[in-house]
Amino acid sequence: MSITTPSLQGNHRTLSAPLRTLAACAAAASLSAMALAGCATSSVMHMSIGQCIQQPESDQVSTVETVDCSKPHDAEVFFLHKLEGSDYPGQESLASTAEQVCVAAFQGYVGTSYEESSLDVTWFVPTTQSWAQNDHEIVCMVTDMQGHKLNQSAKNSGL
Repeated sequence: MSITTPSLQGNHRTLSAPLRTLAACAAAASLSAMALAGCATSSVMHMSIGQCIQQPESDQVSTVETVDCSKPHDAEVFFLHKLEGSDYPGQESLASTAEQVCVAAFQGYVGTSYEESSLDVTWFVPTTQSWAQNDHEIVCMVTDMQGHKLNQSAKNSGL
């Protein structure tokens, strides 16, 4: 089930299955808890390599909670893939492309092959609405394969 806010619907992105599963199990952090923990929010249309995030509550999101990578977190952005073309490719095509490019970029960031790692790959892909707003980027992220929190950056970690 997707929860979307109509006024923000155009900025939403779809989350791949690994983080969707985490999101279904997590409770939302309150704004006061976010402030005390030093958390912030970031637009999913403006993610940066090395950003660490908490899992979103929904599989379609416009913002995510960001946190310092030395603090417990659910995922870390490790690759951004710009998509070409003007026509929306569709969710299946985007998921296939995301899997290919994210797995291919994994070792260069983490320092070990995807097959030998204790980390998994997940991604954000554009929705039809965000695509129309020039959102043509796949955001690749690493997560713990068992669904546990990460407590450090995955960059060159060899995890």
